[in-house]
Amino acid sequence: MSENVRGRKRRSSWFSPVNSRIYLFVTSALVLLVILYKIWPLPFRYVSKHALLPSVNVLAIMGQKIISPVKLIKNISELDGKNKDLEKENMQLKSSLAIKDDTSKNCSLYTKELEKDSVYKNSIISRVIGRTPGGLNSTLLLNKGSADGVKEGSPVLFSGYFVGKVQKAEENKSEVTLIFSHNSLVPVVMTKNNDGGLLQGGLEGLTITDIPINSKAEPGDNVLTSGLGGDLPSGLIVGKVGVHLGLQGDLFQKVKVESPVNPYQINFVTVLTK
Repeated sequence: MSENVRGRKRRSSWFSPVNSRIYLFVTSALVLLVILYKIWPLPFRYVSKHALLPSVNVLAIMGQKIISPVKLIKNISELDGKNKDLEKENMQLKSSLAIKDDTSKNCSLYTKELEKDSVYKNSIISRVIGRTPGGLNSTLLLNKGSADGVKEGSPVLFSGYFVGKVQKAEENKSEVTLIFSHNSLVPVVMTKNNDGGLLQGGLEGLTITDIPINSKAEPGDNVLTSGLGGDLPSGLIVGKVGVHLGLQGDLFQKVKVESPVNPYQINFVTVLTK
């Protein structure tokens, strides 16, 4: 019962004398404005043109100025996304071109190595898949192993020149010790006078040591493997005799060997299987 009474009181408050007067005043003013506009519209048009429209234009310009940075940020974000997509596509294209170029280059190097060492019937062309880090020129890792016929002790050639010997042969890969390594000792012979010595690598480059004191090592003479010791076949060319490096004690002398092979450019090699 009390709730109904309160509800009626609230509704009656809306129709109090004060509110009724305000409502009547507003309604009368609107009706009067409509009548005046119908009778004399010129003042309304003047106010609209010189007061309302400029205000609306100012508000519109302010709205555009507020919205413009938002649009700019959105456009920058979209451009950044497109730029990243283009960079990604560019990297993919570069990668594809690099792969094609590398494949073409490898095919060319493979063909070149095959042409150089085609005289060897029992041989395998193998690709270099690793090398000694730090530029020490000590070892190479090949992608062919015992399953392909590679054996420990097999001689390794590059462009027709003897460059090393297989030190370790696993099933699908093998490790080669290069003649440029200080750990390599190969019996060699200088063809002109048939004088022999030991080919060794190291910081000085390729050298022949233990040459008898009475031997005549002449610059430009061919240096070949001698076959002594039975580890390697004879007649594999290593390079040419270079400058004389002096005496080793009272019994031996030492010379430098010039090889046309750059160990950093060895990408494919020929492994002799017999």
